[in-house]
Amino acid sequence: MVKEFFTCLLSSLTLFAGQGQVATANGIDIWYETFGKKEDPAVLLVMGGCCQGVLWDTKFCQRLADAGFYVIRYDHRDAGLSSCFDFEKNPYSQMDMTKDAVGVLDAAGVEKAHLFGVSLGGLLSELMAGYFPERVHTILALGSTCDIRPMNLAYAGLPPEENAALSPPSSRYVDWMQEFMKLTPQTDEEKLAQRLEGWNRLNGQKIPLNEETNRAIHLEFLSRLRYPQGIVNHITMLRMEQSEALV
Repeated sequence: MVKEFFTCLLSSLTLFAGQGQVATANGIDIWYETFGKKEDPAVLLVMGGCCQGVLWDTKFCQRLADAGFYVIRYDHRDAGLSSCFDFEKNPYSQMDMTKDAVGVLDAAGVEKAHLFGVSLGGLLSELMAGYFPERVHTILALGSTCDIRPMNLAYAGLPPEENAALSPPSSRYVDWMQEFMKLTPQTDEEKLAQRLEGWNRLNGQKIPLNEETNRAIHLEFLSRLRYPQGIVNHITMLRMEQSEALV
């Protein structure tokens, strides 16, 4: 783990030259990429936990730009090409990640943006709208909630609370997630297969994901994955914050 951490800190970004840029935002390095004209209304795409900005499909970003928006996607801390952390020594919070998003707007020269957040990204968008309203036009949250207790209880193998407003994740997804967070050594093919399985479980069967597009996105994700422990760090952060809120 220590070796991976320092490899992450020292690795060169030249491999990804021309694909976005790395800026100092909120005191750390954050990778981001823009689409469209800067004079158009800005849309900040805030991806979920354990995720990189490239999970926002490039074609989707370009469609938004063609519709007249200045689109920004970025890597959270501990994801992709952004700064990695030894969480035990340097823990962080949802507010830190919210300030990262504000820092991305600063780096992109954007005063105010529409926010589109998925999962954890929806929660961060809500925090940004609440604490930095001067930077937000509107928010759109998908698959998100500010109450993550059902998720944390499910991950811990505990039953849901009585009269809980929200149901827990499906056991099928929880089983996959618990195995995923073990970070078991795998071949590249096994890592890709595991990621595709997880996203298909999240998506459900009503409208299947485009297999070719989904595969290409996750191949890119894995090519940029410098610090696998960052995936666990996001989950640890959410568990810690929920525990503190209940004290």
